[in-house]
Amino acid sequence: MNKNEFIKMLAARTGQSQSQVSNVLDTVLGTLSDAVKECDDVILQDFGKFSQKTVAAHSGRNPRTGEPIEIPEKQVVRFKPFTGFLTYHHKHQ
Repeated sequence: MNKNEFIKMLAARTGQSQSQVSNVLDTVLGTLSDAVKECDDVILQDFGKFSQKTVAAHSGRNPRTGEPIEIPEKQVVRFKPFTGFLTYHHKHQ
């Protein structure tokens, strides 16, 4: 499912226009991104935890040539779903 399909689903469930849902979704995602950058961890009860993690510099291989390369340290976002993530929605629809 891509973003537009997700927006259509949300619009159908909420009765809001796709434009309204798109604006809210963009705001939520932007706010979530900013919060993870600023706070490191964002925990959404009954959904999951977004956290920032540093991946250390390490050696790798160029997939095209097979030559060794150095991969620099970088920040990544991890998502750990709530334990009942896949079954939670059945109880709360």
